[in-house]
Order: sequence, then C-alpha cells, then structure tokens
Amino acid sequence: MFGFRGNRKYRKSASKIGVLIHRQILDALVSHKQLFQAPEEVAFTSGYLKSFFWSALNRQGCSDMALQQELLRDTCNKISPDKLWGIYEKGIALADPLAASYKAGCSNAYELGVTAGLNDSEEGAINKVTPTNLTRYLLGKTLDGPAFIEEDVVQFTTNPVAADENLESKSTDGVCVPD
Repeated sequence: MFGFRGNRKYRKSASKIGVLIHRQILDALVSHKQLFQAPEEVAFTSGYLKSFFWSALNRQGCSDMALQQELLRDTCNKISPDKLWGIYEKGIALADPLAASYKAGCSNAYELGVTAGLNDSEEGAINKVTPTNLTRYLLGKTLDGPAFIEEDVVQFTTNPVAADENLESKSTDGVCVPD
C-alpha cells in the first residue's frame, strides 16, 4: 500500500517536472521551428533530462532508478509522443564512448546537460527559480546559475548549431517538434 501511495506522489512530481520541461522546449520553439538537429543538442538534452529528473525525484524521496526511468519515459511521451523519449535515448548513445553511435563532442555536451539539469533543479527547489537552461542552450545562450559562474567550471560552447556554419555535418535524425 505504501509503495502505491509513494508512486502516486512521484507521478505527481513527474507531471510538474514535465510541465517545466515542456515550457522550456516551447520557449525554444518560438525562435527555432525545429530543434535537436545537432548531435550535441540531443546529448545535452539527454543529460539535462536525466539529471533534472533524478535530482527532483530524489528530493521527494524516490531513489528507485527503475521508477525514475519509467517516470522520465512517461513524461517524455506526454510532452511529445514517440519523439522526446527517442531523442533522450539517442543522446545517451551519442555520449557513450563505447556505443557504435558515439560522436566526438557529445560526451562534453551530455556532461554540460547533467550540470545544467542539476543546477536548475537545485535552484528551483532552493530559490524558487524557474528552470531555463534547456531553453538557453537550445537557443545558443550562456547558461545561467551558480554552477556556471564558478571559476573552475570548464567552459563549453553552448549551442554548436549557432557556432558551426557547416550544415553538411549536422544530423537531421530525431528532429523534434512537440505537438
């Protein structure tokens, strides 16, 4: 019985997280009609989603990684059916040096996404700051928050699409336009 109530609590939290993520994707779509064309965008988004969910759900008391993964998948499918979850999985594979689909630079983008997701989750919980770093990255803006103003943070190019004019090298697989 306790597990069922706990799952309901975590599902409610996941729904709130989903609204925040959906808002960020919609905000990015205002300026860009298609997102997730560059592998680095996909990898960053995967890192962001994983760490944002993990941090927020852990704060609620959910340490079951399988349940967190299930909630993330369900939330991705509610935001953009059959698209966002595929992007998430593709980003994980792009950032894994042992995967056949690994792309150079995606590991750094993924790690930056992890840092951004943790930053946004913590800032939201502690300072009631609305998360924006997913939108900021997708629009090629500087990431915001305490994790990005420390001197020892490695500096990354935020949006490689904005920095790279060589369009032939960009992947168009996994284009996501939420419904």
